[in-house]
Amino acid sequence: MLPLMTLVHKKKERLTMIEQALQDQAPKTYRQLKAANKLPTFLTEHEALMMESFDQVMDAVLTAMQQVQRTDSLARMQTLTEKLSRGWQETLATYLEFSDETIA
Repeated sequence: MLPLMTLVHKKKERLTMIEQALQDQAPKTYRQLKAANKLPTFLTEHEALMMESFDQVMDAVLTAMQQVQRTDSLARMQTLTEKLSRGWQETLATYLEFSDETIA
C-alpha cells in the first residue's frame, strides 16, 4: 500500500507540508519568496520534484519486487509496503530540509 500522502488528491497537504518546513527552517527565504510573489511557484515546483523523486523510488521498488519469487502474497505485500514507506520517509527527509544559505 502506498503512503497516503503520496496519493494524487493529497497534493494540497503536501504543498502545506513543504510551506511549513520552509517557513520553519528558512524563514528569510520564505519571506523573500512570499514578498516577491514567488512562493506558490516555488512550492509547486518543489512538490513536483519531490513526487518525481518518489516515483523513481517506487519504480525501483516495484522492479526489485518483480524479481523476487515469493509464494506468500501477504509477506510480499508487507515487504512492498515497508519498502515504499521507507522510500517515502527518505524522500521527505531530502525534500523537507531547507536552509536560508542553500536556497537562492
